Amino acid sequence: MVSELKVSSSSEISIKEIIRLLYASRIFIVVSSIIFAVLSVALALSLPNKYKSEAVLVTAVDSQSGLSGLAGKMGGLGGLAGLAGLDLNAGQNNNVVIGKEYFQSRSFIMNFIEKHSILVPLMAGVEWDEETDEILLDDGLYDVQTKMWLIGDAPDEQTRPKTEDVLKEFKKLIRLQEDDKSGLIKVELEFYSPKLAQQWLTLFIDDVNETLRQRDEKNAQESIAFLKEKLQSTDNANLQQTLFDLIEEQTKSLMLTNRSGEYVFQYIDLPSLAEKKSAPQRALICVAGTVVGCFLSMMFVLIRYFARVE
Repeated sequence: MVSELKVSSSSEISIKEIIRLLYASRIFIVVSSIIFAVLSVALALSLPNKYKSEAVLVTAVDSQSGLSGLAGKMGGLGGLAGLAGLDLNAGQNNNVVIGKEYFQSRSFIMNFIEKHSILVPLMAGVEWDEETDEILLDDGLYDVQTKMWLIGDAPDEQTRPKTEDVLKEFKKLIRLQEDDKSGLIKVELEFYSPKLAQQWLTLFIDDVNETLRQRDEKNAQESIAFLKEKLQSTDNANLQQTLFDLIEEQTKSLMLTNRSGEYVFQYIDLPSLAEKKSAPQRALICVAGTVVGCFLSMMFVLIRYFARVE
């Protein structure tokens, strides 16, 4: 289909000659571009829609960590606490930093998936049925009737997707961005179902807050127990007064941990329910496919010509 064109046998070819060569092969280039365009359209239409839920968060004032002044007041008792396995400086830890790490934490993510039973739609889901509002599953991967994963040569009731594969798939869904200037945190979760995307994002943020709350609660309880133990073992009046003050401080911290809900991350915007798809960008796929097809066909014409000249 590529037209033959006699061009100067010189090792250098002018732009004009290249244009003449491409023009002579225009039918081949156009047909190739059309083929790529059709394939791009087919690919774009075969990809399932995805929907993105977005939430904007701000960090709460770290007032719940009354443990933060303990080391200075405790003096030598801090070393004794360390020997006892207690961290009286826990309040100095940055809950925000720890909370953001949970978004990538292996153990936290796996616990979240197990707790909320999202493994099947996460790993076997292929598309959202808008009419029934259900996730369609890959029946070659998961048997709905027997509730068994069809993985490996001899799948059984114990067969499950590998942890690394599950983590990789979940991390594809969720994304965290922080604005250094404003301090606002934007969290996104993209999935086939807009309702599940919103639900999972809400549950994930709530679980992060609850885990941090339980962590602070445990630290405060252990600190109070340690301080009471030291109080009973000393007769020094000044030290007793210091211990009383510290117990009061930790009791206040413990009371603050009884607050549930938005413990560290507070909502500016609640997780949204998407009304329009976020992916795939079908128009972009079609345009890109056509451009690539045109470019490759022109390159083929030029390479074929130079190969013959040599």
